[in-house]
Amino acid sequence: MKRIDATIRPFTVRSSDGTRVQAFEAGQGQRRVLLSPGMGTPLLCWKYLFEALQRDYRVVTWDPRGCYGSEVPVDVERVDVRDHAADGHAVI
Repeated sequence: MKRIDATIRPFTVRSSDGTRVQAFEAGQGQRRVLLSPGMGTPLLCWKYLFEALQRDYRVVTWDPRGCYGSEVPVDVERVDVRDHAADGHAVI
């Protein structure tokens, strides 16, 4: 089974509409990079990016609302680009 050979720290945040978002920080560098996730993209998809950048960067990403560890919003129509951008803002 493949695994990510980088330190991954999970954390949760609440977005502006109250939706709980599962987020992750990978790496140990001084600089931070926000990685916008793809819809339905599990964390393992970013394995090689996390491993390549782990010394110099901390890559921060999240599970999109309604996917994997993030909640489905109470208002199921709150899944447009503005909502995903608000989730990213909450993560950083």
